[in-house]
Amino acid sequence: MLRAETHPTEIAYDVLTRLSEVEAIAAEWEVLLERSPCNRSFSSPEWYIAACRSDPEISPYVVVARRGASLFGILPLAKTRAGATLTFATTLADYNDIVAAAEDLAVTAGLLNHALAHTRGYDKLVLTDIRQDSNCARALPLIKPGNNTDQILQVYATCPVVHFPSSYDEYLQSRSKAFQKELRHVQRKAVRNNLMVKQLEPMTLPASQLPGVFLSLHLDRQRTGSCFERETAQSFIKEALPPLFAKRKLRVFALFEEERMVAINLCMLGVDSLCYWNGGFLAEAGCWSPGKLLIETGIKQSYDMGLKEYDFLRGSEDYKLDWANDARRIYRMELKT
Repeated sequence: MLRAETHPTEIAYDVLTRLSEVEAIAAEWEVLLERSPCNRSFSSPEWYIAACRSDPEISPYVVVARRGASLFGILPLAKTRAGATLTFATTLADYNDIVAAAEDLAVTAGLLNHALAHTRGYDKLVLTDIRQDSNCARALPLIKPGNNTDQILQVYATCPVVHFPSSYDEYLQSRSKAFQKELRHVQRKAVRNNLMVKQLEPMTLPASQLPGVFLSLHLDRQRTGSCFERETAQSFIKEALPPLFAKRKLRVFALFEEERMVAINLCMLGVDSLCYWNGGFLAEAGCWSPGKLLIETGIKQSYDMGLKEYDFLRGSEDYKLDWANDARRIYRMELKT
């Protein structure tokens, strides 16, 4: 742990550089995450720890803020060993942020300022996948000006979103006639072929089995060109998915042909959204349009959970745009020390 610095506001900042130190605050991190506007999976200690364990090219650099003994903020960064850059630990997260209460601007700005002032061998801070309503974006105007600090905020990607009207039927009526017709066709085909979508629970699918099931279905259809071809990505999946699933921060939808699972969707839980992160299906199941069946069930489940939106995360693929009625931009922020 690097030496703490105490500010007149009685906020103390530390930097955790060993994974054991990060693991030691995991329970406090969980409590703080529940008070924050951050995605419950992407900003979780499970996600961060899995990223560090699975990638030998990064090392922890977690800036924390405390008032007295209580944890009030976490900036979960990692230092790249190949270069002099601080960034978030993995590109597999679609939303990144400072974990803190939304109104605590003193902490969020202080965390960024502390990271910039205590360089420890890096020359820039690169933050990607930042939402416009994130803690990071809100803190940006409060960063201390300096002759050697160059702030860049640029559009990084687009995330199609379904904002929910009062009912699923009302939402469906807002889609094109062609889309509605195709969805009815897919539903009838599912009935004829004894297909059923189920939401999986840890009691019906042991959490330890989820990584293998997901990778098998995903790579059966997309073995070439998938980000999960890489050994580090597969190691991450094996580390991250079981605890997220066990704690219900990750929701799993699967398509079955009678008793055989033929497709899967993984959805991360946001504060008021269900976020379609990734999926896969057997190549032979493609004729049944499994994506449509799984997405429809995910949207209906989001309504049942009282959520406000179904989020397709990064990428403006046509199949996402067919469902979406809005989109949000996410940003890349580069701060030079």
